[in-house]
Amino acid sequence: MSEQMSFMFYLSWKRMLNKLNDAEFRNAVENLINYHTGEEIKFISDKTEMFYESTLVPLEVNQGKWLNKATANQENGKKGGRPRKPKETQETHMVSEKPTKPTETQKSRKELGVNCEVSNTNCEESNVNCEELNVENQLSNVNDEIASIMRQEMLQKRNEIFYKIFDDEIMTPFKKNPGGRSDLFGYVEANNERMICQVIKEKQVPQHIVALIEQYHEYKV
Repeated sequence: MSEQMSFMFYLSWKRMLNKLNDAEFRNAVENLINYHTGEEIKFISDKTEMFYESTLVPLEVNQGKWLNKATANQENGKKGGRPRKPKETQETHMVSEKPTKPTETQKSRKELGVNCEVSNTNCEESNVNCEELNVENQLSNVNDEIASIMRQEMLQKRNEIFYKIFDDEIMTPFKKNPGGRSDLFGYVEANNERMICQVIKEKQVPQHIVALIEQYHEYKV
C-alpha cells in the first residue's frame, strides 16, 4: 500500500460527477482513492468507468511528480541533506589582473537576455496582430451597422411604395375587404398582376401601378 496521504482533485471533474447518481458517485470517489492506495479498481456502470478513464492522465502526472520529489528527497538524505554554501574568503573578493573567460552562469545570463529580447519582439508582434484584429473587428461591426441601416431604409421605402399602391383609387375593392390589404401585399410581393386584375375587375393593371410594383421590387431585401 502506498504511503501517500493525499492526491490532487481537479474542479473540472465536477461536471462529470454531477451526471452520476449517489452510488456511482461513491464508486467514482472510491476508485480515485484506490488508485493511490493500490487497491482494486471496480466499476458499477459505464459512467464510472468513463469518469475513471478521463482522470487517468492527470492522476498519473501528479503521481509521477510526487514520486520524483520523494526520490529526490531520499537521495539528498543519503548525501547528508542539502549541501552547504561555500564560505566566503578574501580570495573570492580579490579582482584578478588577467581577464577571465566568461563563466557558464554569465553565458546563461547573456543567452537569457537574448531570449528576453526575442520574447519581447514576439510580444510586440503579437500586440500588432491584436491591434490589426481589433481594427478588422471594428470595421466588421461598422459594416454590419451600415448594412442594418441600409436594410431599414429599404424596408421603409418598400412600405411607402406599397401604401401608394394601396391608397390608389383603383384599389378601392381591396380597401372594402377586411383582409384586402394582406391580399394586396401578397399579390404585390409575388408580382401577381392577374390576381390584382380579378379583384379590381380590370383587364390589366394600370401602368402607373405596374411602375410602382416594379419600384417596390427594386428595394427587395
